[in-house]
Amino acid sequence: MPSSATSSGIIETAYINQFNAGFTHAFQQMESKLTPFVETTPQASEYEFYDRLGLADDVVQVTDRYGDSPHMDVPHGKRRSELRDFEWGKLIDEKDLIRVATDPTNEYTTAALAAFARHKDTQIVDAATKAATVGKQGATSSIAYVTTVAGAVTRGDGTTTEGLDIGVNIGGTALINVGKLTAVKKAMMEDESYNPQAKLPFIMGPEQWEDMMGDGTIQNFDTNTSKVLGEGELNAFMGFNYVVSNRLTATGGVRSCFVLGPRGIKLTVGQNLVATLIRRPDKRNVPYIYIRASFDAIRMWGEHVIRVNCND
Repeated sequence: MPSSATSSGIIETAYINQFNAGFTHAFQQMESKLTPFVETTPQASEYEFYDRLGLADDVVQVTDRYGDSPHMDVPHGKRRSELRDFEWGKLIDEKDLIRVATDPTNEYTTAALAAFARHKDTQIVDAATKAATVGKQGATSSIAYVTTVAGAVTRGDGTTTEGLDIGVNIGGTALINVGKLTAVKKAMMEDESYNPQAKLPFIMGPEQWEDMMGDGTIQNFDTNTSKVLGEGELNAFMGFNYVVSNRLTATGGVRSCFVLGPRGIKLTVGQNLVATLIRRPDKRNVPYIYIRASFDAIRMWGEHVIRVNCND
């Protein structure tokens, strides 16, 4: 019979060689946060064009009898969507598979799909401010997003620029504040693009969430009215639906947050996520995960895309 010391060593060795099956994913954004707030439409061609109608000429008063009938105009315009292809792939060496307790193939796929979801959000954010292609063929010229003016609410002229921009210093502070939220709604009212029944999404960074939770004016206003900040939730304050995203850009300490109306951004999808598992003869016939998708995001109506500049 082996000694107790030897027996103990055998048991400890067994303990060391026990491994749990399965994988635990790193903390990450797994689903798209922004696609619920944009218009999604299928696309079956490289380019697709979307017609827009502008404002009709104003009515005129009739001041004579048997005069000529008026001829009014309604301006037309187009926006162009260009499908772009995105892909992800990973080789799985079978020599590695026999050294792990669990086949990681499905977990690799899950991680890749999460990366696609995040990239879709990035495309939506980029579409908010990138130049939109316009003209008879949708590509003869471009219209830029309006330039930021630090202490003002600015809007595009409709010909070379468009969109609404809330300057960083509005409301008495460079941080997010009630004045900026009010300016968003006022600007949309002036453009006739505000629907009081709609809860507009306010897409902001974690820093803006922190600033709102610590803003004394907002806390006092909330305590006496809607009481939505008590549990750290921002889902109804001043009629906005607050969405925290890490995909927003910051330049010089100023983060571009956005309010998106339902007609502001169009997401065109040519091919939704398709995942395949094949064997690569050129790589010693090892398994290969391949995922691809085709989509594009374009700004359709600048009146429904409001950039709110806030210091981090």
